[in-house]
Amino acid sequence: MVRTLAVISSILVSVMVLTLSTASTDACSRSGPVVVGYTCQIADYIVRATALEYSKRPQNPDTRTTGVADSKVAFRVEEVLKGDNLKGSIELNGYLTDKDDFNVRPVPYGSARPGAQRGSCFANEYKHNAQYLLLLKRSSDFKWAEATTALTVNIDALAPVNEQLHSPDDPWVYYIKGVLEGLKMANRGNKAFK
Repeated sequence: MVRTLAVISSILVSVMVLTLSTASTDACSRSGPVVVGYTCQIADYIVRATALEYSKRPQNPDTRTTGVADSKVAFRVEEVLKGDNLKGSIELNGYLTDKDDFNVRPVPYGSARPGAQRGSCFANEYKHNAQYLLLLKRSSDFKWAEATTALTVNIDALAPVNEQLHSPDDPWVYYIKGVLEGLKMANRGNKAFK
C-alpha cells in the first residue's frame, strides 16, 4: 500500500512538473478545442473585408508586437455575413504586411492562421489588398482586449477569427455561411419548443 502511494505520488509530481514546464514555454494556449460554431455565435459581426491602408501608422515601423498593435488598419467591407449596419469601412488594430499568412489546415479550421501562433493568440498582420473573413465583436465588450478601435477580432484565443482568404469564393467563407445557417435553424427550433 505504501509503495503504491509512493508510485502514485511520483506520477502526480511528474505530471505537475511536465504541465508547469509546458505552460511556461507556451506563449498562448487554450483550455479546450476551438468550436467554430461558438465563435460565430459570440461574434457581433462576421464580414469579408479587404485590408486597404493604415488609418494610423505604427509609432515605430521597425517594431512589431505580438499583442495589440498601436497602429490601425482600415478595411473595406465587401460582404456582411452576420450583423447589421456595418457597411463601408472598419478599422482594426494591426499591421500591414506584404506577406501572405494563409491557414495551412484544411477547412474547417481547428485553429487560427500561423500569425496567431507567435505569442498573443491572435494574428495581427494583414496583407495589403488581401481579403479576410473577420469575426468581430465590439471592443467595449472586452475590456481585456486593449483594442483602440470600435471592433476587435480578439474574441476567442487561437480561433480562426481573421483568416486570410484565397478569393471571395474561399471554402472558409462557405463553411462559415453554413455554420451561420445552422445556428439560425437551431434558434428557430429552440423557439418552437419553448
